[in-house]
Amino acid sequence: MTGVTITRIGIRRAARLSCCVTLGVAVIGSLAPHMGPPESHYLDKVVHVAGYGALTLQIGLSLHRRNPVLVAGLIALLLGGGLELAQCWVPGRSGSWDDFAANALGVLAGMAATRHALTLITKRLLPSNH
Repeated sequence: MTGVTITRIGIRRAARLSCCVTLGVAVIGSLAPHMGPPESHYLDKVVHVAGYGALTLQIGLSLHRRNPVLVAGLIALLLGGGLELAQCWVPGRSGSWDDFAANALGVLAGMAATRHALTLITKRLLPSNH
């Protein structure tokens, strides 16, 4: 019987690939000139929370470090803050504290999801590899 063997290296590689895609979308979406938020103000915040939550999870799963949850959270938070600041120099764009707060909320959710996913991977999927 053939099956797929899940390994930590395989999970990290998949997370790194998806992280690159999400990071590219975040950077292009944040720095594209004259690209405004969606019509609904709240939909814009949902996009920020979901995007930074997903990015934090992907970063956390791709790291091979002692504390990937904290490192992933810091990387995503710095990226979100940096992109909000960079929007000040992009025509038709402006950074906002509301967007940064939504990014931070997404980062917190992503950190919780990362901790849960790593626990699941370690204890349930890969019991013999830890």
